[in-house]
Formats: sequence, structure tokens, C-alpha cells
Amino acid sequence: KNPTGFNQLIRTLLSESESLNMVFILNDFYADGRDVSWIWDVEFEQLKNYVNWLALSGKRAEELMLRVKYADFDLGRVGIEKNYDRLIDDLINTAKGERIYLMSTYTGMLEFRECLVKRGVTEGFWKD
Repeated sequence: KNPTGFNQLIRTLLSESESLNMVFILNDFYADGRDVSWIWDVEFEQLKNYVNWLALSGKRAEELMLRVKYADFDLGRVGIEKNYDRLIDDLINTAKGERIYLMSTYTGMLEFRECLVKRGVTEGFWKD
């Protein structure tokens, strides 16, 4: 939930992969931090030539769309899906076994993960 951390993730991804399938989830609930203006300090421009496709989700997905537009992403490769169940279906149909990188604020990750738990893809936290 800050540009320094996000920029470090970008550098790490670019050092490991030449082609990226990505999901960004941005919420602004109390646990995430209400102010999302930090996305304008993220170096999204570094990613634009490496992204095969980018799915945006979360309460503030539209702000992410505006940010990647200003980063000169090919918007034909970018979409918004706020419903996590539909997003998971889209990811399954689009990725076809390829790796997907997901970057999310705290509450977005918890919500997305809960959908994966309901589908039996992963186990819930704190489960014996």
C-alpha cells in the first residue's frame, strides 16, 4: 500500500520474467489506507512493455485504470472486473496454465483468497 513496496515488486518481477500476466487489486478500506494517491508514484511505466494482459479489480479499480492509461499501457490488454468470482473464471479461461502475478492491498487479498478457499483451490488461514 505504498509506492516504495510496489516499485520493489516491479523490479523483482522484471528481473524474473520477460512476459507478465497480472492482476492488481486496489481497495481503500481502513485496513488498506484511505488515500490511494500513492499509485501515482508507482513506476507503472516500467511494466507497460512486459504485460501480456492486466486485470484490475477492487473498490478503486477505475483509479488504477486511469493510472495505467497515463503510464501508456495498451488499454486493449487491460480490463476491469470487480466481482472476484467472475475474475477467477476469467483468469482460468485466459491464463491457460500460465503464471499469473497478483498484487493487492490487504483487504483485496483477503477477499480474493476467500473466493479461492470457497472454490477449494487453497485452504483458509488459521485452519487446523
